[in-house]
Amino acid sequence: MSGYHVVPNPAAPSLIIFEEDFEKVATIFKDLTETGAYAALPGGVRDTYVPQAERYPLLSLEPDEFRGYRMDSGTYLGEAKRALVQAIVAVEGTSNLVSDNFTICPAVSFALLACALAMKEIGITSVLLETPCYYASVEQSLALGFDVHLLPTSIMDGYRLSTEHLAIARKGIGGRCALIVTQPRYGTGANRHATEITRLRKLLSAGDILVIDEAADQTVPAPMARLPLEGDVELWRVRGLTKGLGLNSARMATIIHPIHLRNLFGDVIDYAGGNLDSASLKLMLGIAADPQFYIAQLRASQEFVRSQWLMFGRDLAGLPVHLSPIESGYFSTLRIDTGMEPENFLLWRSRFLEACYDNRMPVVLGSSMYFPYDQTAEIVRINYFSSPENLRKAAQIFGKVLSDVTKTL
Repeated sequence: MSGYHVVPNPAAPSLIIFEEDFEKVATIFKDLTETGAYAALPGGVRDTYVPQAERYPLLSLEPDEFRGYRMDSGTYLGEAKRALVQAIVAVEGTSNLVSDNFTICPAVSFALLACALAMKEIGITSVLLETPCYYASVEQSLALGFDVHLLPTSIMDGYRLSTEHLAIARKGIGGRCALIVTQPRYGTGANRHATEITRLRKLLSAGDILVIDEAADQTVPAPMARLPLEGDVELWRVRGLTKGLGLNSARMATIIHPIHLRNLFGDVIDYAGGNLDSASLKLMLGIAADPQFYIAQLRASQEFVRSQWLMFGRDLAGLPVHLSPIESGYFSTLRIDTGMEPENFLLWRSRFLEACYDNRMPVVLGSSMYFPYDQTAEIVRINYFSSPENLRKAAQIFGKVLSDVTKTL
């Protein structure tokens, strides 16, 4: 038992959530990934293709630039913070935010951890997570001792949390809680509207927190920017500053929060060791120096992903698969119709992984993203910040894999 509770979806009560099995699946493909012997890597967890990489300036640092810490506590960042905020506000498309609405963090995972630590400080005791969701949000919440509730969503609703489902979950919780949702929808690439968040927010109780994980959002202006941060139910938003560009090793993110929380988040960043990487900071400051360049690069990345999605879909034509849409971000999922009854799903999954290994194509399954399963379809992660050649090869191999699986059943 993982320690969390699953709140059944009233519209689809048979949905299940498998135990997170990323490491188990990764072990199957360990020799292929470690030796580079894979033929295709649709999940793209090792390397990320950077659209328009040639447009970024060359980066060099002197040893002197590594002295001292760079963390967003108090006025530590000084002018650097003001430059970053200027670029973030440009992407937000609003002038209603000031420097104290932002806390700069080293990476999205750390930003989510900082939110969890801040929630502990203000008396939150329970966490509700719309699934699919980022695995670290679950594990961080469990590690910090929150009462964790997972809310499985259905493909029939576009994997979006319904108001009925949230109302049932919130009714069963005493004390203050936080609801964590994603934009774009995690693992699907589908944008959500601010009105949808407003409906969910109204179902929470005074003193609750609504956290939106916007890790890889590329949309300009940001869809959630129009929502007020203050209120009986506060809104906290986590945004990656570089992930939407494909610059995953540039570790930069921000928490957007009500002004009165600035000191709290500054303290959390300080005691949790939220030091920014000097190289990442210099890179992001170079990008932020021209907010319009930053916006153009986000939009170019979004367009690149769209072209990759169209190409991959054409190459998969005729297979019993469905590609989730991708309006923003760089990864979504492939849903494979197994043609099997639920009681035979685990057998199908085992044969599928064997066929993927035999065809030298490591995959990442949806269960590592806490996808709800009806056990008639498998879910596989697709990373569109990948070379076109890699995705074309993956499409070819998927056809061979599914043919091989059919022969063994």
